[in-house]
Amino acid sequence: MRERLRVLVATGETDMTAYYAKLRDRRELSDPERYGEALAQLRGGQAGVAANTLRELLVKYPQITALYSALGQALQTDHQAGAALADFERAMGLFPRNVPLAVRYADTLMLNGKARQAHALLLDVFNNTVPTPNRSA
Repeated sequence: MRERLRVLVATGETDMTAYYAKLRDRRELSDPERYGEALAQLRGGQAGVAANTLRELLVKYPQITALYSALGQALQTDHQAGAALADFERAMGLFPRNVPLAVRYADTLMLNGKARQAHALLLDVFNNTVPTPNRSA
């Protein structure tokens, strides 16, 4: 998550793909850094390259839902809608009613003209998932 935050909080002036390239020039990137690099590539218009890295990471870490989500987004951005939808469908099968995955999947469904399916998915998730309790002291 540290690498995800590093990429997400970077200002528009900061080229995070260059940051990871400099790291790569000095040494091999760790898997978390490769994830960060993939997110930076996705933000920088290199969705196809990002998707390849994310696929490799998923082979190693099939239990990490953030990888499925990022891969689905990368595939959608790379104009591979069918592959993106298949990725999300697979992820939802592995992690039923996972709220972050469901929201990203619903967004991808909407982008592909499947509003009814997105609506049904979100109704199922939010009608069957216990909301986070308030943490008032």
